[in-house]
Amino acid sequence: MGCDGGSLQAAFRYAARAGLAMEAQYPYLGKKGVCHYSHSLARVRPRRWATLPSGDEAALERALATIGPLAVAVNAAPITFQLYRFIIVFFFSLFKLPAPRKKLSLLNA
Repeated sequence: MGCDGGSLQAAFRYAARAGLAMEAQYPYLGKKGVCHYSHSLARVRPRRWATLPSGDEAALERALATIGPLAVAVNAAPITFQLYRFIIVFFFSLFKLPAPRKKLSLLNA
């Protein structure tokens, strides 16, 4: 599941062209299937965006404080990321630590 290498730039170009719908009108289903989006649902279209320097937390803080919500991309290709849940559970069991109170999840993982 996922976008198989999609990019934020392509997503923003699409959103600028097609517009974005409200969550209540076009909810995320989290499963493969056919897109049922209709341009008539569009409520907003981004006009501009920028890419922040990778790893620059100060730039991230400034953008969040002055611009507002941010889109973030995560490279989920490395095996360490794909095994994240297993590693955390293994760590807790290895050291006999109490399980985290909040459920660990990675987008339908």
